[in-house]
Amino acid sequence: MPYNNIILTIYGEIIYNYKRNNKIISGICIAIGIYLIYIGIYYNVVSHINLGVVGIFIGLMILSFVPSNLIDIKLYDDSIHYYGEFFEKFIQNNNLNGNAIYIPPYTNLPNGGVFILNEEHFKIHLGNFDEETYKITSGNHSGILITPFPYYKFIKSIEEFSNTSFKSSDLNTTISILSSTLKSQGLIDTIDYDGYDEYDNNEVSNNNNNNNTITITVEDIKLKSCLDLDKKTAGIACPIISSILCSVALTANQLILLEDIKKEGNFVIITVKKMGTIDEYIW
Repeated sequence: MPYNNIILTIYGEIIYNYKRNNKIISGICIAIGIYLIYIGIYYNVVSHINLGVVGIFIGLMILSFVPSNLIDIKLYDDSIHYYGEFFEKFIQNNNLNGNAIYIPPYTNLPNGGVFILNEEHFKIHLGNFDEETYKITSGNHSGILITPFPYYKFIKSIEEFSNTSFKSSDLNTTISILSSTLKSQGLIDTIDYDGYDEYDNNEVSNNNNNNNTITITVEDIKLKSCLDLDKKTAGIACPIISSILCSVALTANQLILLEDIKKEGNFVIITVKKMGTIDEYIW
């Protein structure tokens, strides 16, 4: 579609020239992204929604790639705040009352995705998911699919920088790499976790429920806008929390249910549950 090619060309030029004025260019990307998502939802055009998501992520990533001592934290915070506000209204308008599920890459979704339920009880059939469908229905229930993973390119850049594949790593390695990378960018102090860590992930579903719960603790998130978002919005719009959740899904190679995000003093505590492998939900 020529229109899509034009937008992609614009994004390409933006990425190529971002160092000249990263603040202005980041803002342009985010503005274009929000506009495209709005048009895509209004006219039910999935390609516009996907392009809009790409634009927003490029805008936020441009700030992420700047050396930590040059990052304008307030500007970064403001960008996430506006994106968070938009996404919060999107969740409310679509009556998405259930929790978010993070889906690792598989044949239908090669770059993974996040599925937000309209209620807690929803039978997931991953065989019905694909990159061109953003609203998934099952009987009288429905949910919204976001693909690729939020900040997927940012996660891939961390993997390339550390010469590590999260999909073939253990959880301890993944959390350590995320912690050191985000700290080097001045975005957090530390990340720690408590939970079952089994390198052979296919065996996890045979263990008891306690082994399927992971608690991740992030100390001193510098982006204050992340602390103001509700848990569903933070799991998508906050680059720190979203990157952690998507990376855990990659490492576990399982569907990950976001159960809770809460603040305790200087810490943000994220609780997730491993739901099972792709094969268990394909039909």
